[in-house]
Amino acid sequence: MSIVLDYVSRNGVPDGYDSEENALNLIAKAGTEPLPETDRFCVESAGLSALTQMEWAIRRSIEAGIEDIPCDREDNRAKIDAIGKGEEICELPATCLR
Repeated sequence: MSIVLDYVSRNGVPDGYDSEENALNLIAKAGTEPLPETDRFCVESAGLSALTQMEWAIRRSIEAGIEDIPCDREDNRAKIDAIGKGEEICELPATCLR
């Protein structure tokens, strides 16, 4: 999960994100480099749903200016923090999750 969250937080959810080719590339990269932020987040958020974990990664990509999903920046940051504390559940519309 860490490699997927790292990819999404750095690249957003581009077309072809869920392609077999991209999946194989992510599998090949797993464990090849340290991913301290997403490794930590995966351990701390292990009890959260996968959708909530993906929301965190998508919101991080919005924060980094990679994904262009209109939202209030302060609210986005607050939701990232709340997810990190286990206080937030997934609420991105399905269209944002493609």
